[in-house]
Amino acid sequence: MENIFFLIVVAIVGAVQLMMRFAEARKNAQGKKQSAPPAQNAPIPRAPAESEEERVRKFFEALGVPPTTLNPPRRVQPRELTPNRPRPKGKIMPVDPFPMPRAGTPVPPVVIPTSPKPVPEPPPLPTRETTVLTDRPAAATQPRAAAEFEVRDVAESIAEDRA
Repeated sequence: MENIFFLIVVAIVGAVQLMMRFAEARKNAQGKKQSAPPAQNAPIPRAPAESEEERVRKFFEALGVPPTTLNPPRRVQPRELTPNRPRPKGKIMPVDPFPMPRAGTPVPPVVIPTSPKPVPEPPPLPTRETTVLTDRPAAATQPRAAAEFEVRDVAESIAEDRA
């Protein structure tokens, strides 16, 4: 009984796979027909030839210009190409590196550098003879200045304020 049930399931699965393969083959065949390249000898389709006036009229219609106000543009004749003749070179004037000042402008005074100022000698380097060694720092040897405030106990100041 189990063998028959197994065979039926295998047959159903096989039938579904077979149907899927046929459906996929049909889709591939349709896709190939649609994307087939055009014949190599067939001419390329071109837009119909239009005159320049027709193209300008359509352009102005797209811009919203009424067709009654249109005047066709004049036909422009292309220029005939002539060989480029070299231009005559103009005379180049020399540049004066030291021009004279203009009239009315003040002339800066001429400064003639003098001999440089003598540089003072730096102080001598400290040696054992010039160095004074002391046991105390220099600030301790100076007398203290009188205190500008006095230290009071908080309890004393409260008692004086109440009195």
